[in-house]
Order: sequence, then C-alpha cells, then structure tokens
Amino acid sequence: MELVASFFIDPKLMIVNQKEIKFKYTNIKDKNNNTCYGDLFTSEFAKDDEAHIHETHPRNPGLYLSIIFYWDEVNEADIGNVNVDTVMISLGNFSDKLTTKDITKKVISYLPTLSSVESSTLLLHLNEIGFTKTKAKMHLILFKRLIFRTFWKHVINSINMCWNRGVELHIIGKFIV
Repeated sequence: MELVASFFIDPKLMIVNQKEIKFKYTNIKDKNNNTCYGDLFTSEFAKDDEAHIHETHPRNPGLYLSIIFYWDEVNEADIGNVNVDTVMISLGNFSDKLTTKDITKKVISYLPTLSSVESSTLLLHLNEIGFTKTKAKMHLILFKRLIFRTFWKHVINSINMCWNRGVELHIIGKFIV
C-alpha cells in the first residue's frame, strides 16, 4: 500500500494532472440520453461498487480505488547471473492518456525467470536423479507455477488486509480517502 500511497502524494500526478484522475462514478449520456461507457468509472461495476462503499460506511464513505497489477516480461533486467521479469503496479483511476507515462507505474518486485538454458539444466538434473523426462517437465512447470502463485499470494494477502481493515490515504491537494 506504500506504493499506492506514493501515487497520491506525488504533486506531478495529483496537482499537475488532477483532471486526468478519477475517483467517482460518472454517468455520461449521449445526445439521445443513452448511457455511454468510456472507461472504468462509467461502468455499472464502478456504480455498484461505489454504492456498496456508501452503504457499508455511510458516515465516512471512501472512494473507489482500482489497482492494476501486471507482469512485464518485456522489461527484463539482468541482476547478477539471474534474469528477472518486472512486476508493476498502476491505478485504474488514471486516464488513458496518463497511463502511458512512466510516472503512473511503480515496480513492486523482480521475479526470476528461467531461461531455456537454465530450464534444460534443471531438466537434465532431474533426469540424473531418477525422474523420467515427462515427470521432470511436469515438475519444472509446477515449480514455475509455485513461484508465480507464492508471489501473488503475498501481494493479494496484503491487499486483503487493507481491504478488511480499511486504509486512510491522504491525497495531496484533495481530501482523505
């Protein structure tokens, strides 16, 4: 949540680009008075969630916060002898125009990737200790899944703790969430 909070206290984001950041559901109509959907904050999902937030906390309702996580295999780094992929966070509260800027992205972590050479070495080792080729491939796949799931389990658990307890976030130039 520290990374999310750091978005909210960044003057370049919250003051200079304040028109590009949304926190509330917006009902947009066309010239025939039909509802238009343009982004997350014009969706029925946002409308329903905002209503749920107001029902749950009528005296001090919070704001809708959309967190986006993604695994960037393109932005690969080489740390020592280990190849890693970057895991990033951004917010769905930013406009499409703003999300293309680096200022709206933060690195959560770097996760190791197994190159084809490293995978081959592991498969060879598993074969040497008695695994069949098929069983070795299956265990390698399970190992990669275990790394992936363990990482995301920790991320989701920390988000759930904040969801269950609530978090007070200060937004520079605005109000308290």
